[in-house]
Amino acid sequence: MKTTIAKITSNKIIQNFGLVVLSRFLNAGLYLAFTLSLMKVLSKEEYGEYGYLYGLAGVVPFFLNLGINKSFTTFTCTEKDQQVFNNYLGLYWKTKLILSACLIVFSILFYFYYNSLLEVGALLCGILFGFSESFKSPAESQRKFDFVSKIVPLRNILLVAFCSVAYLLDVLDLKLVILILMASNFLNVIVIYFYYLKKVAPFSTKTTFSFKVLFSQTKWLFIKELLQVFMARMELFVLTYYIEKGLIATEERAYFSGAFTLCFILPIITNSLTNVLLPEVAQLQGSKHLKKYLNKLKKTLFISIPSSGIFYLAMYVFVTIFFEEKYEASLSLFPIIIISTLFTFYTNNISLIFYREGKLQAISIITASQFVLGFFSCIILTPLYGSMGAVMSLLMVRILGFLIVMIMVKKDLNGNYQKNIT
Repeated sequence: MKTTIAKITSNKIIQNFGLVVLSRFLNAGLYLAFTLSLMKVLSKEEYGEYGYLYGLAGVVPFFLNLGINKSFTTFTCTEKDQQVFNNYLGLYWKTKLILSACLIVFSILFYFYYNSLLEVGALLCGILFGFSESFKSPAESQRKFDFVSKIVPLRNILLVAFCSVAYLLDVLDLKLVILILMASNFLNVIVIYFYYLKKVAPFSTKTTFSFKVLFSQTKWLFIKELLQVFMARMELFVLTYYIEKGLIATEERAYFSGAFTLCFILPIITNSLTNVLLPEVAQLQGSKHLKKYLNKLKKTLFISIPSSGIFYLAMYVFVTIFFEEKYEASLSLFPIIIISTLFTFYTNNISLIFYREGKLQAISIITASQFVLGFFSCIILTPLYGSMGAVMSLLMVRILGFLIVMIMVKKDLNGNYQKNIT
């Protein structure tokens, strides 16, 4: 028994996963405290608008990524030549700076066209957050997960601190919330930059590589992540559209946002494991090792399903006591969101096999299929059932993605196996 425990605790993947999950749990707790205070203080209509603005900010980091982050990790996690690694790194940061400048210009033009300070503020928050996230990939490619674990909670520490002061002064409103987000993200970038210089690598844009080197393998990843970033917020944007058309009540957006806020701890855990597994799965060779990986993933069902049930019960009790009747309508959305998260978790971690094999086209096809189903199901179900229609669409999309991945992986592994024995 002791030997088994020792093997488990000494496993590098488990150690890395533990570091990242602990920091993300802290991060999740801090953000939960921040958003719960908003849900309590703001009206349902204001919190619904905040959810829309935060969703808008969440789209922006994609345009600082463009498939580069995962590609950089995949290309460099096994690179032994320091000069080649530095060339990749220089190109990586050069690209990030150019993309940031383009997004800032776009935000300025957006303001002159729409004259909406709140939406422009959300865009700037997204730019700052996206740039801060860029520091993680160079660290992950070198397996410096201690660095990643330390920088993850920083922004939310600042958010909670600023929000607490505003709450005590009784001045917290939607405009101030956006300002707090901007200030927290800005300070976050500054602190992480100096810590990156100390712990990971120099910040340099020197490179002999052309842009096509980093983008040559990312066209399918770009398509996949472009569709994925809009798909992740599709329901919120569709709800906003139908609210503005007067077809559904404003509260429906608040119920949807509230349910996702309270359930967001689950994606924190699942995404942490995916980030840790990517450089590990990238090194697996042969069908035998890949099948072992899938079998281990299957065994996690004995943990994930009971944990999800316990999580639902805990959230049900919490919402009933803390919010009383304010977000009671969100409770019926919880089970569907939790089940959708489980499907996403297994879909993402199984599809890591395609990253290893460079079959990014397959991942893009899966995401495109999900996007098409999600778009049509969302615009049909949302005006009929409001927030419940939105989460029903979400579940349909996640189930489709899981089924396609399972079919493609089974076909791929069986094909590889036949090749290996012949």
